[in-house]
Amino acid sequence: MTLVVVYNPVCGDRTAEKFFNEEVLPRLKEQGKIPDKVIATTHPNHAGETIVELLKQTTESLTVILGSGDGTLHEIATSLHHSLDRQVQSQVAIVLVPCGTANALYSSLFPSQSDDPSYRLKSLNLYLSPSPTSIVLSSATTVVHPSQPGGDTRSSVAIVVASTALHAAILHDSEALRSSHPGIERFKIAAQQNITRWYHARVKLVPSHEHESVELYDVSRRSFIAVTEEGSIEVFVSYRSITCDFAFPNARTRYRYRSTFAQPNH
Repeated sequence: MTLVVVYNPVCGDRTAEKFFNEEVLPRLKEQGKIPDKVIATTHPNHAGETIVELLKQTTESLTVILGSGDGTLHEIATSLHHSLDRQVQSQVAIVLVPCGTANALYSSLFPSQSDDPSYRLKSLNLYLSPSPTSIVLSSATTVVHPSQPGGDTRSSVAIVVASTALHAAILHDSEALRSSHPGIERFKIAAQQNITRWYHARVKLVPSHEHESVELYDVSRRSFIAVTEEGSIEVFVSYRSITCDFAFPNARTRYRYRSTFAQPNH
């Protein structure tokens, strides 16, 4: 098995390199785990390119100790999706060390947040334990069809959230604010810049493999119920199409909303 350490030195508050030198690498050495490579990313998609090239050079499984936020993790998932088949993708195990701003995936796996360094080492310590466990990440694939005949069809994969409309605009515009507002404040500013925009779109809802119909979450019942048409008992056993103006639709593979950013109004 190949062991690689990858960290993004400019993500979050830019302390990833210091944290890895002082906490992560000494912990690995203490446990007799010597990385085959230690890589600090230098440009967008560097992490994704590196993982793909390593997998092309070996038939062994690959474990990546990844110090980053959700963005670098997304780059790796996208590179694997576009470059390698599913059998090769399954050879990758990622040990997360949260170093980004939001760290949504890590927070959903380890909900008890803390400023103590030990919290950021929970995934690493689990990997180093006598009986490590792992989970298979779910993914959502977005296919963008061409607006004109003869255009290219594009696809993207997400393992945290597939962003569209307002959410995508927030993530896009917040990047320009990273240097001046490295914390979560930049997302609030980007939201204010885009909050009045609407997006006209059509969405097709398809039932999951476990259910025969599209389901809608009922807040009062705290459960999902089959969609019916205008109060009838008919359910949509194939799909349901909706055409309207949207502000904040997205597909989440992990549950986590930032309590300091927005609160659901029930």
